[in-house]
Amino acid sequence: MICFNQPPGPIRGVWTMPGSKYQANRALILAALAHGDSRIENCPDNDDLERAERFISWMGADLKKEKRVLRIRGVSGVPKITPNDEFSCGASGTLARWALAVMALAHEPSRITGEGRLLERPMGELVTALRMLGARIEPEEAQTLPVHIQGPLKGGRITLSGRVSSQFGSALLTVAPLTALGLTLEFQSPPVSASYLALTLQTMRDFGARFEQVSAASWVVPGGQAYRAAQIRIAPDPVLASYFMALPAVTGGSIRIADLKPEDSGESRFAGLLEAMGFGVTTDASGVLIEEPAHGLQALGSIDLADAPDIVPTLAVLAALAPGGTTTLTGIGHLRYKESDRLHDLALELNRAGLHAQAGPDALRIDGGGRLRAATLDVHGDHRLAMSFALLAIAKPGLVIRGEESVAKSYPGFWKALERIWASGKQ
Repeated sequence: MICFNQPPGPIRGVWTMPGSKYQANRALILAALAHGDSRIENCPDNDDLERAERFISWMGADLKKEKRVLRIRGVSGVPKITPNDEFSCGASGTLARWALAVMALAHEPSRITGEGRLLERPMGELVTALRMLGARIEPEEAQTLPVHIQGPLKGGRITLSGRVSSQFGSALLTVAPLTALGLTLEFQSPPVSASYLALTLQTMRDFGARFEQVSAASWVVPGGQAYRAAQIRIAPDPVLASYFMALPAVTGGSIRIADLKPEDSGESRFAGLLEAMGFGVTTDASGVLIEEPAHGLQALGSIDLADAPDIVPTLAVLAALAPGGTTTLTGIGHLRYKESDRLHDLALELNRAGLHAQAGPDALRIDGGGRLRAATLDVHGDHRLAMSFALLAIAKPGLVIRGEESVAKSYPGFWKALERIWASGKQ
């Protein structure tokens, strides 16, 4: 359990974030599917990426790791496994979606499974799409893992709802160039987390794929292509940065996040939202400088975060700590299908801490002006909740966080990094 017994002084310093796990996940999969030897630099160390590294080795890619540099020799488009072998994606929903699509390219049958809540997370729309594109998948009515899957994937035309996960579209787009017929992909409505779909397309481009965007919600990817090896440097993780960017609200002072660029992903909206809440924000070539709110935290009103769901817990905590006003975060119903029911559990724990939040089907309403109290908060196995609740623990000495080890999923060094920043406020 984590508990801070005294507040730090105003923090000062420049901090460097680990590489983005979102970009790294995509780069690893594409390097594994490519022809030739790729080099991935600044790759982060966390449970999700370790599982992705195991997967690409299992599917036949040759992986060599030197600190934060990965050298990957790909399988030239066709996974090579022992027939009927099984791979567990652990708790990684991202990897599970890609693993299903990648193994639909294989000539040998395999079984894809997972652990814990991953076995409850929705896969049905992706399974149906892969089956329509030529994959053989059992059981016939599969909506969740585990499933048995076998290719080869032929390609064709698919329409997705766009409401559950952009990862379904990302997974299909990733394998589309390697099919005979290619893929025409259309969303019925703008996909949630659209910025991650854009990241997928950019990474495909980095590995030599060709495609055409026909409209805001449809793409055509020609078949018969091959990914070629690439050298990629992973950018700083904008979501991990958000927890540290929010710190001056509860510690005072300022913090600079080195090398963070606004265009890195949709989650980089966070800096602008902090500015709207009263923080001082300066962005330049060296990164982003965040200074404590000069006149206290301000409510945000109503904000659609469908394209940036992972910053919801941090914004919710800040909004709950504001002295007044209401913030409503909308377009985030898909957060119910993460490592926890992130909408319900976030509201539950904020209320337990004496703050005011109410979860709806697709939104979270937070009323500022609550009185933070020393409670024991459960993170429900969710790394995002653990890291955002750190702000509450710093703001209220004696508040306890239970389940702090869950941060290993995306940032095993989170608590040590926080200690170093904490020390800067005591000097």
